[in-house]
Amino acid sequence: MGRGDFLRAHKTALPEPAAPDAEPNGAAPLRRTYTLSEVAGILGMSRNAVYTAAVSNTLPAPAFRVGRKWLVSRAALHRALGIADE
Repeated sequence: MGRGDFLRAHKTALPEPAAPDAEPNGAAPLRRTYTLSEVAGILGMSRNAVYTAAVSNTLPAPAFRVGRKWLVSRAALHRALGIADE
């Protein structure tokens, strides 16, 4: 048995860990933030236009950076757009 076979055999034998915030029915939890690409889809804008708005602080909800990634609070965006948050 080669190393790859050993790793495959043992990897499939391990159970998948449960997500820490998993719902009792097994559904994936809703994320609390959107990426700028997701915001672009929601607003019907290009990703570049949303990035420019995030940098100039003109999005309907504030955007913030985490490392290299820009995020927008889901609750804040929904409030700004008048969407009922689930």
